[in-house]
Amino acid sequence: MNASRNPLPILFLWILILTAAPGRGERNAPFPIRHANVNGVSRLLMRDLAAFFGMRQSVRDQTVHWRGRQASAAFTIDRRQAEINGTRVNLSHAVAHYRKMPMLSETDFRLLLDPILRDRALPRQAVRTIVIDPGHGGHDPGAPGSLHQEKEIVLQISQRLAAILRARGFRVHLTRNDDRFLTLPQRTEIARRVNADLMISVHANAAANRSVRGVETFLLNPANTAGTHSNRPDPRTRPGNAFDKQSMRLAYEVQRHILQKVQTNDRGTKHAGFGLLHDLPCPGVLVEVGFLSHAEEERQLGTPAWQARIALGIAEGVLAYRQAVEPR
Repeated sequence: MNASRNPLPILFLWILILTAAPGRGERNAPFPIRHANVNGVSRLLMRDLAAFFGMRQSVRDQTVHWRGRQASAAFTIDRRQAEINGTRVNLSHAVAHYRKMPMLSETDFRLLLDPILRDRALPRQAVRTIVIDPGHGGHDPGAPGSLHQEKEIVLQISQRLAAILRARGFRVHLTRNDDRFLTLPQRTEIARRVNADLMISVHANAAANRSVRGVETFLLNPANTAGTHSNRPDPRTRPGNAFDKQSMRLAYEVQRHILQKVQTNDRGTKHAGFGLLHDLPCPGVLVEVGFLSHAEEERQLGTPAWQARIALGIAEGVLAYRQAVEPR
């Protein structure tokens, strides 16, 4: 039966066959996941997805819990919000509660959950050359604080990050190593010219609400989806979308490793159509390392010790990403 012939979406229309392993193990047998079109969005039954990843599902109130030996996840019904192994991630589509059964969008399964939970879902990649992009510079100061400007703080963190990664054997290029302005095309052109394997853009945040603080890591929103802070899907496919899976895993690893180093709010991985992310020639993310509008966080961001911990967190995220994607 075809959903297009019926005004109501019908559950269990198709069987999606996946020849891949749950969790991080190996299995070659086809795995059935029930599928339906709900309100124009292709969705998968979450109970089947939990089994695919080797986890058990339970539902309490408005929360869907997955628990397994190696991983756990939690999802809020009717919201674009989840936690994977304790780290917050923001979905492209809200979890649907359809006929009393939670369903996740196929886009979120393929481009968010699968790349995070299974190394096998990621294309193999050698990671040798990294471009670090300190945001703003020159006549563009970025976010203003009471004590510091964004362009100064992110350059200092980027220089610390470059030193750590070089000591780990990576080839590292900074888009700027002093107080100069570069356009977004100039920044991505540097990554293209040096054949970068990864690009990490470092920024600091500000908000009108001065109580807001925390770290968030952005990647490009997939085609035909809205960014985290938007409800309007963007139908365009950008060059950077070629790396959606890799950028998702990189964002997740960077976010969780920073939070292991500094005590602040987890604002999660987020999707956005930032210009820098549009034309990336490689996997890449934009990291917001804190809020200069928050008095205590601004003070911390200005200290060498805090900067070193953030830089180490980003570097360890890169190392975790490399371990996941390196050819075996």
